Amino acid sequence: RERSPRHEEPAKAVVKFFGDYRDPLWDEIAELGRSTDVLKKNISKQEDQLVFLEQRIAEEALRRQGRKLWKALAIEDAELPPKGMLQRLAGKHPEEKKLPTVPFSKDTFVDFVCSLEEGVRVKMIETVYPAGIEAAPATDPPPFKSDPQNETLLAFLAATTAALTPS
Repeated sequence: RERSPRHEEPAKAVVKFFGDYRDPLWDEIAELGRSTDVLKKNISKQEDQLVFLEQRIAEEALRRQGRKLWKALAIEDAELPPKGMLQRLAGKHPEEKKLPTVPFSKDTFVDFVCSLEEGVRVKMIETVYPAGIEAAPATDPPPFKSDPQNETLLAFLAATTAALTPS
């Protein structure tokens, strides 16, 4: 059998055989392809924004914990000296004399709490707010009064000293 000769330009051969008719559905398919590309780009942007917002939520949750601790420890004071903070946490304490005299402002205290090691921060919140962060703080008697050598309290005091001591 002999094969039919191949055309050098198959596209022209198809147009010659079928004509120049172009179905409008091809335009719709092309438009759908373009809109799919736009949607894919938007999805990528939305995912980036979602990651950013999740980070902001996590940061704000930390800052909220700092504000809640401030509220429990500073009460209505504009400043929180470390000695006053320790008295509200443990009453009279042997570490009292070793603490710096520089007080925390609300903003510096919130930043300080955010910078704490997570385990220390979580334990402090759980101790000061045993019924949950939405409940009233446990400050009477001071939460560490019965255990002044508590490792969480000592870690918190060491971090306080480090944060307030000029380098």
